[in-house]
Amino acid sequence: MTSPTFPERFNMADYFLDARVREGKGERVAVRVAARSWTYREVQEMADRCGHALRDRGVDLEDRVLLLLYDGVEFAAGFFGLLKAGATFCMGNPLSNEADFDYLLEYTRARAVIADTETLERLAPALAKHPRCKVRFAVGEGGLTDGFERLEDALAASSSETDNADTHRDDVAGWLFTSGTTGKPKGAVHFHRDFPFNTECYAKGVLGLNEDDVFVSVSRLFFGYATGTNLMFPFAVGGTAVLFPDKPTPERIFSHVEDHGVTVLTNVPAMIRKMVDHPEAEARKMASLRMCLSAGEA
Repeated sequence: MTSPTFPERFNMADYFLDARVREGKGERVAVRVAARSWTYREVQEMADRCGHALRDRGVDLEDRVLLLLYDGVEFAAGFFGLLKAGATFCMGNPLSNEADFDYLLEYTRARAVIADTETLERLAPALAKHPRCKVRFAVGEGGLTDGFERLEDALAASSSETDNADTHRDDVAGWLFTSGTTGKPKGAVHFHRDFPFNTECYAKGVLGLNEDDVFVSVSRLFFGYATGTNLMFPFAVGGTAVLFPDKPTPERIFSHVEDHGVTVLTNVPAMIRKMVDHPEAEARKMASLRMCLSAGEA
């Protein structure tokens, strides 16, 4: 296939999200969480509001924004919203301890954080050491610690105008962290064109993903594996990403496939073995699946 190219002025939030609305796919379902769904137009509005909320509070081009979120529509809105602001995403495990949060804040020098309220008791002591991280949004119904605003309130008070930062295709879009097997995790820098390049070559060119596909993932969105296969890939083709915040289990994966008609399952070898060996495996209705991806373990 011909190597894909991208214009000099290029923002990957436009490639993955705004372009679907321009193509007339704004009313297609982009995200499902349990019984709720959000269209591409609705996710775009949330992301636009998030981008404005960040910029209104001083977040600038290539400032790092740390996402500490469970899988849900807020992850998608925060991810694409910070890109619309021209900022750089860094993603961490919301189940991490205070020391891990301290390391991420020190390493990334993040100017902003979007975190689940469940993390705040562990996150607050680390944030106290890093006053540079002044913009703090929280997702969820739990209590807030000092300096945090509810993301929901910030979005409601922000503009919904689509006004993406004028980024270059070689501006930094995100840092993906290594596994830390030979020390602390290290951030690998990626440009705005890198993920679209991978999407064009692999998601479309090799896997043949399309707008009729429904996706679900065992791996969580803060891992680069799932950020690609269960957020960027579905959005690139106008498909539907099924997201859930709970710990993945064979029973949950079986149910999501059955309930949502999942066609593309992002999996890992250990879970594949658990699903195959599960006593209900043969009785579960998995006929909608046309593809199972596997990675993440040696």
